[in-house]
Amino acid sequence: MSSNKSMARERPAILRYASAVVGVLAATGLRLLFDPWLGDDRFVFATYFAATLVVAWYGGLGPALLTVVAGTLAAKFFFVPPRGSLALAEDSSILFGLALYVVVAIIGALLSASQRKARREAERVSADALERQRRLEREMLERRAAEAKIARLNHELRHRLEELQTIIELSPVGIAIADDPECRRVRANSALTAVLGARQGADAVCGALSGNAAGYRILRDGQDIPPEEIPMRYAIAHGAAVQGAELDVVRADGDTRTLLTSVAPLFDEEQRVRGAIGYCLDITERKRMERAMRLHEQRLELALAAGRMVAWDWDVNSGEITRSENAAEVLGLPPGPCSRGLAWFLQTVHADDRAAVVDAVEGTTPDRPEYVVQYRYRRTDDGALIWLEDRARAQFDDSGRRVRIDGILLDVTERRAAEQALLDADHRKDEFLAMLAHELRNPLAPMRNAVSVLRLSSGPDQPGLRWVTDLLDRQVDQMTRVVDDLLDISRITRGMISLRRERVAVADVVERAFEISRPLLEARRHHATVSLPPHTVWLEADAVRLAQAISNLLNNAAKFTPDGGHVALVVERDAETVAVRVRDSGQGIPPHILPHVFDLFMQADRSLDRKAGGLGIGLTLVKRLVDLHGGSVAAYSEGAGRGTEFTIRLPAAEAPARAEAPPESRAAPAGEPADRVLIVEDHRETAESLAVLARLWGHRVRTVHDGHAALELARDYAPDLIILDIGLPGMDGYAVAQAMREEKALRDTVIVAATGYGSEDARQRSAAAGFDMHLTKPVDSVTLKRLLADPRAYRSAPLAQGLAAG
Repeated sequence: MSSNKSMARERPAILRYASAVVGVLAATGLRLLFDPWLGDDRFVFATYFAATLVVAWYGGLGPALLTVVAGTLAAKFFFVPPRGSLALAEDSSILFGLALYVVVAIIGALLSASQRKARREAERVSADALERQRRLEREMLERRAAEAKIARLNHELRHRLEELQTIIELSPVGIAIADDPECRRVRANSALTAVLGARQGADAVCGALSGNAAGYRILRDGQDIPPEEIPMRYAIAHGAAVQGAELDVVRADGDTRTLLTSVAPLFDEEQRVRGAIGYCLDITERKRMERAMRLHEQRLELALAAGRMVAWDWDVNSGEITRSENAAEVLGLPPGPCSRGLAWFLQTVHADDRAAVVDAVEGTTPDRPEYVVQYRYRRTDDGALIWLEDRARAQFDDSGRRVRIDGILLDVTERRAAEQALLDADHRKDEFLAMLAHELRNPLAPMRNAVSVLRLSSGPDQPGLRWVTDLLDRQVDQMTRVVDDLLDISRITRGMISLRRERVAVADVVERAFEISRPLLEARRHHATVSLPPHTVWLEADAVRLAQAISNLLNNAAKFTPDGGHVALVVERDAETVAVRVRDSGQGIPPHILPHVFDLFMQADRSLDRKAGGLGIGLTLVKRLVDLHGGSVAAYSEGAGRGTEFTIRLPAAEAPARAEAPPESRAAPAGEPADRVLIVEDHRETAESLAVLARLWGHRVRTVHDGHAALELARDYAPDLIILDIGLPGMDGYAVAQAMREEKALRDTVIVAATGYGSEDARQRSAAAGFDMHLTKPVDSVTLKRLLADPRAYRSAPLAQGLAAG
């Protein structure tokens, strides 16, 4: 390195030889400057000798010799006679001086060059020594730095080793390290020894040859694993890693754990196996969960198959729809993913139902992610049309965009058929009840008419006949109420009753209810009381239907309270509701019956004598009517023999802005009574009994039993009032009424329907056919007498009056 530096300091050759030229020129110039004083023979070569010494010191031997030669020639040419020529003079002194100069100059150059070389060598040696010293110092510094770094690394390595050992010891994963190929020294962390139930430091992976020495057994597929196939021994023997081996370990306490094991061999510098390292993950719970999941999936598949349900999910972004394995059986579609999306699936949906499916899907929002829709679906394999119920839930991203929908498809074909069968059966039941009511009312009508005839025929001297008349009248009323209740509960169940709400005073409703129930209360000799608030309480209600509900509670109290008991009706109002309470001192309700007291056909009295009577529909009718009013009804009883209290709660209404003035108490102007009455009734006894009753009241009556005969007789007879049955043979009452309205002579005649059909639909059809009034059989004598006395009062009145009368 020092030699290179010395060479780097050596002057370039061109500079060293240029110094020779400069030295000769300088010597020549200097000699010319002093030439006037020195002449031809004095110090001719002095300046050139000095130049030679300087050049030898600066440029070395070569430039110095060049200086000698050039200086000799210059001195001869300029200063040695003959001047201006290089020819040598014959003067021996000059020649001697020239020779002497050359020799001395060469010797001087040699000496100067030697000195220069020695100096430069000394400098080189000194520089090399200094460089070696510096290098040694650097090496010492580097060594000290390396030793400090090694010490620091050793310190860090110890820390890392301690950390690694701590991590291994605290790791929840079991770790084992074999320090020799024979697995005589195996280190295991606490997690592994705890899982295996082995002592700390035991051969936690390999075990003894039998596996018993370590206190546990290693099994694979229920059999003891051979020692050479134990993962750590196998990895060491074959110098290859073992990945993901599942083993069952039976601990000394009998507990079996499932381990997932991986082992890798460790090698020394010569690539010989020096041991192994492995981990054991306790997957017992995972395996248990997997088994439970498989069992759950099997049960789910069984449930899906049994319920004919298909699980599905739709990735909205990709359009991929995935279905459960039983999709082929239920839908005729292959299971697994389908990338054809919703648009393709909609092609299998009945055209009339596609809009409902799209509306259900598009109607989902983050607030309402679920939907249920039923539609008809055509199987893709056999073309069969089935009914599906789709129950699904949509998932949304943070921006509210629908990204996924999961759902269940249920084959509800059989259920729909069963529901339709139930609807058909319910419809047939309703038809049967209507027909039953009609057939029951047909015999009731002549019975009521006969009772009225008996009452008119009996005198004050015939108390026995009066008693029979009253008894028959009460029994007919009871039968009529039973028939009406049966029809009402059927209509409410089908949603065929609509309320005529108006602002009504509770006192008026209570008074009407007591009027309905008074005969039964008096017959049982009950002490009945009414308690009303001091101020008028108002409701928004159907007064007729609400009175019916309250009267049913009063009738129930009267029937289930021993004769001479107490029945109380109390009306209370708080800020928002009105409470109507009906209390009695009767037989009470057993605790096990109380929760079911409003169920249809529920009866607490199951005794053979059935002294209370009834069909078990009265309280059900109360609850349905109260529900229609937006209220609630509850029953309370302390038990058998402790009486019962029923409470109806309804929303209170504000008082009307201006109460209507009560009508003036003057009698309405009397109209003309019906002189000629035509009775059209296919049930002869009903027609004859009604005719007898009308004749007793002084009216002329004609009867006919079919529609065609009624039309012919009406044209000739010109009646003032026609009482027309609807269920006529051949031509029904609706057609007869329409035909009569087309007759000019009968256009203004009062036509009243007297029929066993009392449904809302029947009443509406009566109005459309031209009836002025609709009465349901049996018609009470008071209504009938009022009608015969002034039929014209009902000619222009709306049919609603007839509904109230019926």
